Amino acid sequence: MKGEKELIEKILQTEINIFLSIRDGSALMQHMEDFYYITLLENVRSNYHTVASSQTSKEDSLPVS
Repeated sequence: MKGEKELIEKILQTEINIFLSIRDGSALMQHMEDFYYITLLENVRSNYHTVASSQTSKEDSLPVS
């Protein structure tokens, strides 16, 4: 019983924190930060692949001495 009561208290506290973060706007802010971070990573990864492939093609076109 004691373990179940502690588990229920933790779940309740988690739910209360979720509702409070929705109410005060911090949940939206966290979502926006996560979305920004994911988009930034995708753009950097895309640009990295573009630069890497252009460098590879430049190296392939260099004359060999």
